Amino acid sequence: MIKRICTIAAVFASLIVVTAPSQAVPEDVTGRYPPVETAQGLFLDCNKIDDNSKSFCVGYITGVFEVATNNPIDGISSCLRKLRNSNSIVKTTLAWIAAHPEKGQEPASTAIAEALADAYPCKH
Repeated sequence: MIKRICTIAAVFASLIVVTAPSQAVPEDVTGRYPPVETAQGLFLDCNKIDDNSKSFCVGYITGVFEVATNNPIDGISSCLRKLRNSNSIVKTTLAWIAAHPEKGQEPASTAIAEALADAYPCKH
């Protein structure tokens, strides 16, 4: 009887381990951490027609905007302090990335900060 209880407990414990969600950071095919989102990659995602890509795009850009309102990103500041319309910030960012293809491989957060700083410069 005790042996049967131990066997059932062992099976149950192994099921918990096998079915538990992984907490590991996803890796790319080379075994390294996934790359940082680039300006070009973000631009491509934002121009896809599916809802998931569009949601990712708006969330990424507005998230960086929210951080940048209180903290410079890579030393770059913009002076648009309140998010009045996320659509205008997304359009401004995508237009800037399209106009600066040479910045395509820089981190998307830096490109967003540069786009917003160009569009909404701080008055000194």
